[in-house]
Amino acid sequence: MSLMPENYGGIFKPSRISKIALKKDQFMRITTVLLGCFLCCLSSMYAQSNGERISLTEGLKKLEKQFGVSLYYDAEFLPKREVNMPDAAETIESSLDAVLKNTGLSFINYRDYAFIIAPVDQIDRKYNRQYFAERDSIKESIARFKEEVEAFSVGTAGATETGGSYTIEGFITDDASDEFLVGASISVEGTGKGAISNEIGKFKLSLTSGDYVLLMKSMGYVDSRIKLTVLGSGNLDLNLSKEAIQLDEIVISSEAQNSNVSSTDVGREVLSVKEMKRLPAFMGEADVIKTLLLLPGVSSVGEGAGGLNVRGGNVDQNLVMQDGMYLFNTSHVLGLFSLFNPDVVNKVDLYKGSMPARYGGRLSSILDVELKEGNYQKFTGKGGLGLVSSRLTLETPIQKGKSSIIVGSRFSISDYLFDVIEIAEIQESSAFFYDTNAKFTQRFGDKGKLSLSGYYSQDRFKFDQEFDFRWKTRGVNANFNYLFSNTFSFNLEAVYSLYESSWTEENSNRAFLLENGINYLKVRPEINLSIGDLHNLNAGIEFNNYEVDPGAISPLNASSTTIAKDVPDEQGRDIALYLNDEFALTDQLSLNLGLRYVYYQSLGPGEVSLYAEGVARLPEAEIGTVNYGDGELITSYSGLEPRASLRFSFDETASIKMSYNRTQQFINQLSNTTAVSPVDIWQLSNTYIEPLRANNYSFGFFKNFISNTWESSLEVFFRDIDNLIEYRDLANLLVNDQLETEILSGIGRSYGAEFSLRKNKGRLTGWLGYTYSRTERKTEGEFIEESINNNEWFLSNYDRPHDISFVLTFQANKKNHFGLNFVYSSGRPITAPAASFSVGNALNVPIYSERNSIRIPAYHRLDFSYTVGQSHKKEQLWRSSWTFGVFNVYGRRNPFTVFFTQDAAAPPQANRLSVLGSIIPSITYNFSF
Repeated sequence: MSLMPENYGGIFKPSRISKIALKKDQFMRITTVLLGCFLCCLSSMYAQSNGERISLTEGLKKLEKQFGVSLYYDAEFLPKREVNMPDAAETIESSLDAVLKNTGLSFINYRDYAFIIAPVDQIDRKYNRQYFAERDSIKESIARFKEEVEAFSVGTAGATETGGSYTIEGFITDDASDEFLVGASISVEGTGKGAISNEIGKFKLSLTSGDYVLLMKSMGYVDSRIKLTVLGSGNLDLNLSKEAIQLDEIVISSEAQNSNVSSTDVGREVLSVKEMKRLPAFMGEADVIKTLLLLPGVSSVGEGAGGLNVRGGNVDQNLVMQDGMYLFNTSHVLGLFSLFNPDVVNKVDLYKGSMPARYGGRLSSILDVELKEGNYQKFTGKGGLGLVSSRLTLETPIQKGKSSIIVGSRFSISDYLFDVIEIAEIQESSAFFYDTNAKFTQRFGDKGKLSLSGYYSQDRFKFDQEFDFRWKTRGVNANFNYLFSNTFSFNLEAVYSLYESSWTEENSNRAFLLENGINYLKVRPEINLSIGDLHNLNAGIEFNNYEVDPGAISPLNASSTTIAKDVPDEQGRDIALYLNDEFALTDQLSLNLGLRYVYYQSLGPGEVSLYAEGVARLPEAEIGTVNYGDGELITSYSGLEPRASLRFSFDETASIKMSYNRTQQFINQLSNTTAVSPVDIWQLSNTYIEPLRANNYSFGFFKNFISNTWESSLEVFFRDIDNLIEYRDLANLLVNDQLETEILSGIGRSYGAEFSLRKNKGRLTGWLGYTYSRTERKTEGEFIEESINNNEWFLSNYDRPHDISFVLTFQANKKNHFGLNFVYSSGRPITAPAASFSVGNALNVPIYSERNSIRIPAYHRLDFSYTVGQSHKKEQLWRSSWTFGVFNVYGRRNPFTVFFTQDAAAPPQANRLSVLGSIIPSITYNFSF
């Protein structure tokens, strides 16, 4: 293994570097005995008085042999002269100082066993900068090399049995923080066997006696190999070191490097938070949601819109969780930032195809964000100062090695930006947010772990005196894991969360305050059971209880035209049983089968309106009401949700996969605007609003190249939906106790294909993604008032046929890296005036198109970022970096929407609304200690 760099700043060329080898002494032939004796005497006398004097080449050769080192140099730089060899020297450094004196040469201590010799000016100008900039990364390579030859043994020799199978188990931890690593992989080279660490970092292997090589991998850590001699059953605790330079992963799995090929998951993305922070971001704020939008199959309706549209699904059809806690609004500042603090996030899982049976309640995707545990060994911190927001995260052990806590906070400092804009309405506006995460973890030996986490966030967005939005989220989570045996573990999770929002209008004749909210409680016990090497079973029970406040409105002053109204709260609950089994039929064929059964109840107190039959369901068709008491059953729904995915491998680099999921959704966010707003209400399934049900199909081909350096995939998907919610024209959804009269029932379908090509290794990494997607809807109303487009198919608000993302990150050296991304998507559809007619000479009446039949201009944008870091020496306590970014490099005014205005006697005029329609530079100072 060569530890020398291939090029030293262009000074040395490998073909010209010669390693000094031992040569036979070269003397002139002795012509006479007397002449030889005379020369020998002179040499002896000179050596006794001034030290041995020989050629520089020979002197270096002697030092190499004497101290057992290697000397590297370019022969052109060595002067043709003799040098004095010291009589005795304690170190190689002092000897080199003596030999190179007055030669114009100097040396670098590359390692204890290797030195580089070069001209002094080159050493000062080049090596002290360029060479040492790379030196730490070379140290990491040497550290990896040393780890590869580390050897372990398990069991007792006297207890072995020929051909016996033994159990090797243990924990995988971070060597710096002692934190258990969840999802780290161990593969036994040459055997096809392996294991994945579970929720408390524990793994288990079954091996016969013999010698093996184990390869360990985990996201963001240095790959490690060890030699293992198995003599019998026993424990083996291992640890991994974090990457000094993150060059390998952008979007990776916590399993093997080829997990995109070998796993049974279809359409699953696992984000590396480290790489997420290297991508260009709006105002320099690394963002989970914005990074997900760069992936195939994920889009939004535009800048400033919260949430995700995944494979043609609505925003509320995604189950979004943070440490198991449901989030009902994922946005800060009306969608410009997400609720997730990247400094406390450990892992991000997005399921947009196959869904494990343990997840339910949404139709299109699962976004599961896992928070970090605190450092178990020492106090650390990190943070950043930006133009819009700042953040600080602290973590520390409470009882070293056993318990820890991490606390992270962010807050905005953006109001000053409004003050510098010389527009009165803007100067009177305000945008503010802050959030705090806290997580405490306690270990109970090597068997159990208890985690308690909490979250609090608050937002305000005020525009002049016209409107004032406020919203906040609070939640707590408790999670207990216990490992009863090598094959059986138990997990208990309890979550409570509350979301509240308000909307105030002060300067209008209808001045009002509108408030609504939702809270829920979740309890989920589950077990994990391994049956030999064949089956991995996951089973559990999940209970959810929802309480929805649909809204209350009240006037702000005596002159307001608003009439006070309070819609009664709603209550619903569901209980689900689930079972999931992953197993391999052959080396090539693996299956993941799951079944989930859900029973849902809509509960009182409540009042249900009755409507006349044979006419459209409108307020004027109400013929009576039925009242229900507190806790009384109003209606119920139930159903099975089968889940299945299959993987067939051609070899270790290629496979095909397919999956099917049946899903149900009992709670929906009602919004008849393009983008969801903080005050949009959540509606439970009830007598008239049946649960949404969908069938999801996926098929994909996956192929890796050049030792998993390149990944490629092609996936196609289809989803059909029943009981889809649509709205009448100009529907009134706020503070309405007869929402069923504004809602229409229909069906939906979405279909498309995703292509992805990724480069995961090297200094230059990135991906290219392309998505073709269509999403359509159709009402099934019996009456004209209950149909849209005459019950024909029409496009959804977020239908975008073509979506392209191109992402690059370049690691110039350990301190500097660049990020670039380009995105393009088709314009979304809108309903717009298609013609007009005149009434007399004073009125021009527009004629609107069919719903969503006209498309606004396409969206495209280029972003760039550059990060420069200071020293990253291991012993340095304070580390920092600067990130410079440019969002929307060429300043395109991308339309969020197109709206129409008109004078009474003129046809409608189109107007483009751009949320971020200019170049936006940013600078962020990041630090850690």
